[in-house]
Amino acid sequence: MRYRIGSEATQSAAGTGDVVLATVWITLLIGVVFIFLGIRGRQLWLQFWGGLTVFSCGLYFFRGLLGLDRLLS
Repeated sequence: MRYRIGSEATQSAAGTGDVVLATVWITLLIGVVFIFLGIRGRQLWLQFWGGLTVFSCGLYFFRGLLGLDRLLS
């Protein structure tokens, strides 16, 4: 099998940024749900992991403002 070089290869690679962004949004939602369920069920470990998840997603979204663009991209 040969690899094609040209416009087809560029078009398939262009969608990866959207997949990463969708993954971060879904992860943020899961983190918020973890925090909610941790508070409701009085589970400290679930609150901790939910908070860490939300913090990580926030770090990804604000990486440009924090000067971490090169490190996290």
